[in-house]
Amino acid sequence: MAKENTILAIDVGGSSLKMAEFTAGASGALVLDCYAVQEYDESYAQGDFLDGFAVTYRKMMQGNTFSAKSVRISISGQAAFSRLSKLPPLAGQREQLAKIIEFEARQTVPYPMDEVAWAYQLIRHAGSTSDEEELDSSDELEALYVAVKADLLSIVTDVVQDSGKEILSIEIAPTAIFNAAKANQLGESSCDMILDIGGRSSSLVFVERGRIFVRSIPIAGDALTQQIAKEFNISFADAEELKRRHCFIALGGAYEDPDSEVAATISKVARNVMTRLHGEVSRSINLWRSQYSGSKPERMFLCGGSSIIPYTPHFFCEKLRVPVEYLNVFPVVQIGDGVDREALKNVAQLFPPLIGIGLRHAFNCPVQISLMSKSIKQDEILRRRKPFFYASAVSAIICMGLLLFGLQKRTEYDERLVEQSQGKYNATKAQADKVRTAKSALDGALSDYATALKYIDARDRWSGIIMELERVMPDTMWFTYIEPYGAELESELKRQNNMMMPGMMNPDMMMMGMPMAGGKLKAVSNLNLAQSRVKPIDSVEWIVVEGHSLVLSGGVPPETVLQENLGKSEIFAGGDSESFVYEYSQGTDGDMNITSFRIRLRLKEAVEQQ
Repeated sequence: MAKENTILAIDVGGSSLKMAEFTAGASGALVLDCYAVQEYDESYAQGDFLDGFAVTYRKMMQGNTFSAKSVRISISGQAAFSRLSKLPPLAGQREQLAKIIEFEARQTVPYPMDEVAWAYQLIRHAGSTSDEEELDSSDELEALYVAVKADLLSIVTDVVQDSGKEILSIEIAPTAIFNAAKANQLGESSCDMILDIGGRSSSLVFVERGRIFVRSIPIAGDALTQQIAKEFNISFADAEELKRRHCFIALGGAYEDPDSEVAATISKVARNVMTRLHGEVSRSINLWRSQYSGSKPERMFLCGGSSIIPYTPHFFCEKLRVPVEYLNVFPVVQIGDGVDREALKNVAQLFPPLIGIGLRHAFNCPVQISLMSKSIKQDEILRRRKPFFYASAVSAIICMGLLLFGLQKRTEYDERLVEQSQGKYNATKAQADKVRTAKSALDGALSDYATALKYIDARDRWSGIIMELERVMPDTMWFTYIEPYGAELESELKRQNNMMMPGMMNPDMMMMGMPMAGGKLKAVSNLNLAQSRVKPIDSVEWIVVEGHSLVLSGGVPPETVLQENLGKSEIFAGGDSESFVYEYSQGTDGDMNITSFRIRLRLKEAVEQQ
């Protein structure tokens, strides 16, 4: 069963448009609720029937109250190409079946495959066409191919969709007639054929158990009208009017002609046209039996708008020598209370395609071919995906709602944490302020302690320097004067030495360098130490030592021993020329003499003065 229990069936014929609305009842029966039949306007009688379809469809939708939203459509066999092709046995290669069918379709359909919408129906001689049944490799399969120009389908579907209808399937009228005939038990035990005589073409459908063979014949009511117009040299519209008023098929033989000469002429013209149609039917029967191994038809059923021409069943019965009757498909359909039964009898011959479409909506029919254009297929795919789109949209909305709800709760939770943290922060900040105050006090105390400790450490510094000086001096040297001075005094000394002219002697050198008892002058420079005593010193880097030394004959000079000891000292920088300056030495001649000296010694670490 379809999702909707109401369907609008539309049969797009070559000369008329038929619509019927069906409801699938709770018991599974198909109920005809209402219908409408309208021929195309005379201006479209010999033109493109699609133009007439668009105009007529809109008029019928405005003049009727069809409530169904879903639509199934059948198109005249004249506008479609159909062919029954035999397929090779599967031989266990069922996976290759689709490729074989597509290849056969390309060989069969006389149009480029990208310009048509095509479909196929698998048929096997066992009589079952259900896709769900397993196909045995020994089954002889046939494929019914149906193709329709894609632009034709687009015109039909665009017109229907513009009216707000949803198209569920598109098929051709012969397959819809086949489904209606199978529902009424035709062709169950023998071969029956159905001749649908329409306005522009006729369709011959063979029904033999589960097999179907369709052939479109371009001979129908319009061919008869054209012959009448040619016979009487009148317009097509006038000829159509004469056909409707006087047409019947002449019985031939010894039957007496009617009194009206016009009727007699038209009947003979009708017999000639029907004879041509009979010839095509006979050729179709031969093709069915010879090429497709079909059985000889035992009955013929008529339907279609032109099949009601008087004596049509008699004519074909006489020619084919088989029983001929009108196709009645109404036994499988219930007539709704709102349907005028007397009016329905006048158009009953038009209903086989409509009922076939309605049955397909309510039941699983033998032929399920559906011709859908690319746009319709895309719309169908989109329609099937709509629930998923809606579900995705609802899910997205729910997720966004949950996200917003979660964010709101999280914000409230964070605000509570901020409030709690703010109180703790304020308490901690007060404690931190106390700690900073205490630390400042501690830092001040530590600074005072460091200063005091520095003074304590510096208390013994000079005594250590003097003791180290006593240690490094040899026994033959003793000092009489010690004075510290810093980098400023060193710079002044260098400046004064540089200012002395060559050949001139510093006055201090002259004073300090007076020869003693035949001795000679060994000093090179001296600085007035009165300046160092007047200027304050911030940092002591040098020690000036003055004293005397005893020089023994043949012994090592005491200043050399002093230099060696200074190199091992932990307080003095060493005995090299950069750290040890022996400024002068004044001595006497002889084996033993006493000399006076003045020496500058660099400290490893400067002594800061407070």
